[in-house]
Amino acid sequence: WVDEPVDSSKFEVASGHENTALVQIEDLTLTAPNVAFGAYRIPEFMKSSIGKDESVELSMPRDKLDAISSQTSVSGGTIYIGASASSPNVGDARITYAQRKGGEISLIAVVKGDTFTEFTSSNGGGFWLVANGVSTSEAMLESAEKGNSVMTWILRAIGMILVIIGIGLIFAPLGTIAKVVPFIGNIVGAGTGLIAFLLGFAWSFIVAAIAWVRYRPLLGIALLAAAAVLIVLLSVRGSRRKKRLASASPLRQTVGQRFCPNCGAAQNPNTKFCANCGAEIN
Repeated sequence: WVDEPVDSSKFEVASGHENTALVQIEDLTLTAPNVAFGAYRIPEFMKSSIGKDESVELSMPRDKLDAISSQTSVSGGTIYIGASASSPNVGDARITYAQRKGGEISLIAVVKGDTFTEFTSSNGGGFWLVANGVSTSEAMLESAEKGNSVMTWILRAIGMILVIIGIGLIFAPLGTIAKVVPFIGNIVGAGTGLIAFLLGFAWSFIVAAIAWVRYRPLLGIALLAAAAVLIVLLSVRGSRRKKRLASASPLRQTVGQRFCPNCGAAQNPNTKFCANCGAEIN
């Protein structure tokens, strides 16, 4: 089920797959004009946070249903427009009704006359809370802080992943160039991937630490130390890699120079036998 009919004209093969809808009805939300909280009025921006959706038991006469469509039925809080609700077809529609009833709520906001407004913090952001039922301010603030913390860490994780991907894309051409020799290409690809991963972590730690040094100095310093450790690991890894490449570099071969097929020792151009092992030089 979708909120509106799928536009079949954009199908790759539209002919014979046209979508038709028996009716098209837009979503509609009706809000009570006056919602009281004791002697105060609830402002519009708070009303949607009050209560939770509850099903409505509908009862409509047949002539009203037929006015919508001859294939209309009612079940609970849903009006079904189609041949059979148990076997839906393309073009069938469902209209579902729900309501929110009044009840006890707890809120944190600024009193303004006979209503409420949001609290404006020092950074210009607005803040207000509504909880269904009776709750203490401490519990409401703790719940809001937990929810905000979870969302913050989710955004941080997404940012860290994007940084790693970005650094990986910067190093990607190196692996592509090295793939001229498949074995070397795999090694370079794995190495650049690890470097991108470590650099991404280090960069993310540095950004978070700079933001936290003032408000959470211990945590900020710890993150800076972690970033420094990652940078040192990258530096050590790079130095070791250079040493391995230097030790593995083959001897430069000059024009006309020959090597022993048995021990690999360099030979003079006219030598017939190896001076190192005595093997014949062809």
